[in-house]
Amino acid sequence: MLKTPKSWALLVISGPELNPDEITRRLNVSPDYFHTKSTPAIKPGIENTGHWQINSKLEGELPLETHLWSLLKRLALARLELKRISKEYKVSLYTTVEFADESTEGISLGSRLLLLIGGLGIDLEINTWKNEKLTEEKF
Repeated sequence: MLKTPKSWALLVISGPELNPDEITRRLNVSPDYFHTKSTPAIKPGIENTGHWQINSKLEGELPLETHLWSLLKRLALARLELKRISKEYKVSLYTTVEFADESTEGISLGSRLLLLIGGLGIDLEINTWKNEKLTEEKF
């Protein structure tokens, strides 16, 4: 039996003039992380923008779709406001997923989830990473 790939997800709202406190007030949801444009940049030469973020709190062994639903459920009462915000700022779901190999299932996202993400004006980015431990054991 194939194993479920490890995954993780977060939702980010960002923009040059974004005020994280305003997003918190409008959504009535506290962020897991935020910074303002005036926060010192992590890398020199890169200009910061306002940033508001919530993270999936689930275990990495759960399917990606479960992580995405958990984030959307945290925002369930604010979906209409989130849709309005997506017209003002960039709203993205960023995900990381273990790269598939012969021992790992592929990624599957249901049509209902994809329709909701698109309907809210949210971009979806899926990044894969190679499980080095598996690679080392194979060779």
